[in-house]
Amino acid sequence: MSIQDRLDIGDGAYVHPYRKMAEMTQEQQKMLDDAYHNRLIETEKEELEELKIQQQSEQGQNNYDDGLYWYEMRQRPVSLGCQPKGFVEFDDDKGQYGIVAYDRELTDKELNDFEIKEWNLKQDKEKEKEHIQKLEMGI
Repeated sequence: MSIQDRLDIGDGAYVHPYRKMAEMTQEQQKMLDDAYHNRLIETEKEELEELKIQQQSEQGQNNYDDGLYWYEMRQRPVSLGCQPKGFVEFDDDKGQYGIVAYDRELTDKELNDFEIKEWNLKQDKEKEKEHIQKLEMGI
């Protein structure tokens, strides 16, 4: 049964969900409430799917993994005043002087002022895989 069929209360008129209860029987109101509720759930599911697709495409375009933006320290290691405030994670073993992670994308001014650049995690993970394979093969 389609939503339009369920909203039709018998006389061919479609009732708005917020109409007064006295104008409809309890059965008609329940039918209307169910249809309206189902439509809300369906709409919300569609919006969540669209949001999920949008987030996946953004993740593919941006340089982040699990919501973090990674940057390479180019001139000095992570220390007080050597990188913008607010980093959430860092790794001294990668990059020239380590890499730092933020939960936001840094501005061009911040990148220039602190002499850091974007770090490509995908390439790093691929290089790490290749290195492990070479070690395992004894090359």
